[in-house]
Amino acid sequence: MTTFTDAIVHSTRLDRVNISVFGYPVLDVIVDIRPGAGHLAEYDAISKVAIVRHGGNLEFRPNTYIGYYLHREPIVWGPFNPDGHNETYGVGGKFEIPTVTGPAAEELMRGASTAILAGPRQHIGGGGANVLFGFYDVFAQLHVELLATVDSHETEGAGRLDRFINPLTDKIGPYTRMPTRTGAGVNLVIEGLGTRLDRTIFTAQVPHDDALTLDEMPSPQGRAVMVNTIYAPQVALEALAHAVSLDRLGFLALTKGLCSTRSLPKELFDDFFARHPSIRRDIGARTFGSLHEFIAGYVLSNSDCICIVNEKELEHLTGVAAGVDRGDSYELTLGRIIEALRVFRKLQKGRSHRVYVTLGASGSVVVDEHERIIYCGVVHDRNRFAQAKTAIGDTYATFVLALETIGNYIRSYNIPAQDVIKASAAGADSGVYDGFGNLTVNKVNTFLGDPSRILVSLGTLQSFPCSKWMDRPVDAMRSSDWEMIVETDYINHYSGFVPTTLQEVIGRAFLRLPGEDGPQDQQKSAAA
Repeated sequence: MTTFTDAIVHSTRLDRVNISVFGYPVLDVIVDIRPGAGHLAEYDAISKVAIVRHGGNLEFRPNTYIGYYLHREPIVWGPFNPDGHNETYGVGGKFEIPTVTGPAAEELMRGASTAILAGPRQHIGGGGANVLFGFYDVFAQLHVELLATVDSHETEGAGRLDRFINPLTDKIGPYTRMPTRTGAGVNLVIEGLGTRLDRTIFTAQVPHDDALTLDEMPSPQGRAVMVNTIYAPQVALEALAHAVSLDRLGFLALTKGLCSTRSLPKELFDDFFARHPSIRRDIGARTFGSLHEFIAGYVLSNSDCICIVNEKELEHLTGVAAGVDRGDSYELTLGRIIEALRVFRKLQKGRSHRVYVTLGASGSVVVDEHERIIYCGVVHDRNRFAQAKTAIGDTYATFVLALETIGNYIRSYNIPAQDVIKASAAGADSGVYDGFGNLTVNKVNTFLGDPSRILVSLGTLQSFPCSKWMDRPVDAMRSSDWEMIVETDYINHYSGFVPTTLQEVIGRAFLRLPGEDGPQDQQKSAAA
């Protein structure tokens, strides 16, 4: 296996940069209110302005605020529950909230309706930045470039987030700034909510006004390009243009932030199409009013990109509910998830590239290049206490990005989808129990080799009997349920081998699996 790994490392070293990641870094201020003496101060602060329900929902008192000092700069989030119109913030949700700084924040900090945070954790956040941690900790041989939107007032070496970003990029690859007037966001993350120790995120409302000139737009250096959340639409369009180009391997983290439905002026699209005449030829006379329309109406149907979404993002793109609203809970069901994936495939108009769907504690699903559906569960370690859930979805996406890129150094989709999804799930499980930013190869391998993980093929996208499974929550599935819907038993039905380490996953990229067509076989099939 060492020979295989050394050969991969040699291949990746031929490129100065293997992967370019577009993103919008933010500072996450993390408030952990799990029961326990170590978190009492933070719990008391939140309890001053909100009731923390047993299920994890936060019920804020009217017109309350949460304040924090960042290097003596006051930052205040709120108002929460403005004028009593939005009392409850559902657990696990993501909510835009106004952010106040400067003298106005100082004044609010002195008010009785503001909870002051004493010393919460901080780390660099935002999907594009979060994926770097996996490369920093696990995939050290890959060179990863971060192309990040930053405030146009920030100068070289003086950015608010540099002390968080530089230790990562100094080790894994270049850091390319893209100045805009979008601003540097500071998110409030409240963790340890409910029985599942979930989190609720309050994202700072940011302006969307670009200050980027065409001459300042950098071109990514990597063979693979990932596009994550970007709030500056001009930058998002340029990043998408690079991801869909034929000479790159594209990855789309189709977050709601990237796939914004906010109306954009026609002039912005006209300027973009003028810079990319090949895209103009593809779209003809069609027009688009938002990034959501452009991604759903052009990008998905005209690109060979690997897509990554969670259940909410899948709903946002397709308009199809992935679960059932029970009033006090929202339960994901296999039937509804697969119905939404069928609509997603229609947006792709015949293209059959891998689509990964993360379902949090309910596992994950991939539709592979052969239209097979593969479900992968999570591993529950009953002997350990789960850590906070910060960026677990981004950790999952990191493993998809790394392994698909490594496999594609050999040939398209050279690492089987079941290996990628299992390894990505293991990375996410390690993130849950070991904590974000604390991954190691050995820790991930512990979860990758766990025999209790459910890994099953559900047949093809079109053959799956959705109607029978529209109301059964994924979390409520029993062994007998899986046996009823599984077309074939565990995934090793055609390979005879299920890898239990990352080294085996990568090593198998060099092996011809039974039933796979090599280039010569494909030519013979085409000739026939």
